[in-house]
Amino acid sequence: MSGEANVRVVDKSYTLLEGKRVTIGQGDVTVKAVLARSGRVIVAANATQRKPFDTTGQSALQLAAASAAGKLLEGIEQFLNRDTTNYRW
Repeated sequence: MSGEANVRVVDKSYTLLEGKRVTIGQGDVTVKAVLARSGRVIVAANATQRKPFDTTGQSALQLAAASAAGKLLEGIEQFLNRDTTNYRW
């Protein structure tokens, strides 16, 4: 497994809220699962989540990590449950 996680917090103004500023945390996660013996990437997943009123971005990052983990597990399960095997001749 390898990956990267980034967090940022921004203030945005919304016209629906009469121009009031809202703090929004954003978490970005990129992960991939690699076969150690061959270096082949078997699955890669990206996730971005935003959460209003998150002043540290940690809640958004946790949501993004959970989303990416679900995608990663699904891809690994599909790889392990495939019908054919890669043969070398």
